[in-house]
Amino acid sequence: MSTLIWLILSLAFQTLPQENGQNNPVRIGEEKVVVVASRLPQKIFGIDREVSIIEQPEIKKMPAPSVPDVLRYFLDSQERGYFGVQTDLSLRGSSFQQVLVLVDGIRVNDLQTAHHNLNLPLPVGAVERIEILHGQGSALLGSDAFGGAVNFVTATPEKPGGSLRTALYDFGTSVVRGQFEFGSNAFSSLLAVEKNKSRGFMEDRDFDIFSAFHKISWRKEQKKLNLMLAGGRKEFGAYDFYTPGMGFPSREITETAILAASYETTISSARFRQVLYFRHHFDRFILDRRQPEYYMNETTNRVYGTEFSMSLNKLVVGGEFTGEYFDSLRAGRHTAFRSSLFAERRFSFGQRWQVSTGIRWDYHRLYGSSFSPQLSFAYLLSPQFKLRASTGFSFRAPSYTELYYQDPVNQGNPGLKPERCLASEIGSDLVLKDKSSFHITAFVRAERNIIDWIKSPQGKWMADNLLRRKIQGVEFRYLLRNERYNVIFSNAFYHKMADDHGLVLKYGHKIPQNLTSLILDVIPFKQTSLTFSGIYKKRPEEKGFFLLDVRISRKIGMFEIYFEMKNILDTEYEEIRGVAMPGRWAGAGVDFRI
Repeated sequence: MSTLIWLILSLAFQTLPQENGQNNPVRIGEEKVVVVASRLPQKIFGIDREVSIIEQPEIKKMPAPSVPDVLRYFLDSQERGYFGVQTDLSLRGSSFQQVLVLVDGIRVNDLQTAHHNLNLPLPVGAVERIEILHGQGSALLGSDAFGGAVNFVTATPEKPGGSLRTALYDFGTSVVRGQFEFGSNAFSSLLAVEKNKSRGFMEDRDFDIFSAFHKISWRKEQKKLNLMLAGGRKEFGAYDFYTPGMGFPSREITETAILAASYETTISSARFRQVLYFRHHFDRFILDRRQPEYYMNETTNRVYGTEFSMSLNKLVVGGEFTGEYFDSLRAGRHTAFRSSLFAERRFSFGQRWQVSTGIRWDYHRLYGSSFSPQLSFAYLLSPQFKLRASTGFSFRAPSYTELYYQDPVNQGNPGLKPERCLASEIGSDLVLKDKSSFHITAFVRAERNIIDWIKSPQGKWMADNLLRRKIQGVEFRYLLRNERYNVIFSNAFYHKMADDHGLVLKYGHKIPQNLTSLILDVIPFKQTSLTFSGIYKKRPEEKGFFLLDVRISRKIGMFEIYFEMKNILDTEYEEIRGVAMPGRWAGAGVDFRI
């Protein structure tokens, strides 16, 4: 930590502006407005939290055929296959349950298990950008924003158009994607459909994934209305996904539907926002497809709610009310109601200081009340350099599986308490004239009531609150963007200190000691793009691995031809112990754009 502070101060004194007697405001950068770090939207270099933004032009150039594939280069993405078959997310050493997922600011975390959080019917072309909040966020967003949050911002077309993609990959994999857009000053509509299908790189690892997305937007003066409808279905081979080493040829089918409507209007200087949303998710899991009667579970869960807020100058207040419905063959039928109130206030002191405070109260019928305050600040030392710090409380609600699930070897616990933490961070952002930027953050997170499954003397796994642990780390990002090439480099080191009392735990939660990624996008010739993406990951007591992916594309009139290859080096690795990942996987396709 002392080294970090020394580095920050050194850079600060090198970039301090010369006083010239002019009372000009200090500004850092001109970027798009982001919303994941604050309910008071602001440009990214004006915020006092660590946020990563992935824009659509960058997404299109990555060797990533699905939205979950994009995330593997920006956080600890624990995949059970490519093309978005199933992916768990981790931020700042969190468990996969401790990351909040949002679509246009609407929470879509699954009630059953966070394994299904990324069952999002979002074709790649429907995503305008991805916002990643690094660190605690319960004061703003409520439960599950423990290690951070990921917000998928959907696209709003500005003009008519359309595109069609078709591609073939190894292992009998095919991709078909269509997108149709209409945009004008007042009205826009986007319809996107996508189907990915494969026989799989090994037995019982096939998949068939379909997604459809439709968004309608209407704008007039100070009013804005958005309507969203999305639906998708996955069927895939899940060989040992949840039973590592036991050799079960499993089968899983999931279905997802999301409906949302949001309305914003400004009256005088006050902005009002109202959101209505509904999420439906169905999961059928068959342990042994050869003997479906041996073990099968079906789960349906639905979340329906409303959120409202009012913003006035630098103050926002609001609330959220949600109903939950859960029905499972192995966990029973349950209903619950959740409510919350929140407020956020931003203060400016002179031209350099900014302080933000947030507070949120959540009540859930099953586990009671949670109170989540947060305080953060930013100090601008120069037009290019900023210091920031933040501290706050977060919580993670137990899933219905952890509360109620039962089978011959697993036993949920209705008495589970929410996980809680106090997290603090300090960091800096430096933006140079060549459009490059440096971002460094050190953090520490003290956690308690951590939920895991303990193996009893009788051999049964029992869910319980049992751990206190501390996770600390340092994250560094470097970005360089110009007309000929783009560079995104990130490096993170994490360390966990936990007292597990010698218990045998089902998950145990192994965080990466070292997580490094590099994306290099170059334009070697006119209308040609070449992108290399590399990842290095090392977990405790496991061998580190390096993955290298590549994509090259060439535009010819209305067509774009591309070739991409994942895992060029044919590295053998596992993100989830006992679940094999594919080796080299190549494909080629063509995009037709109107």
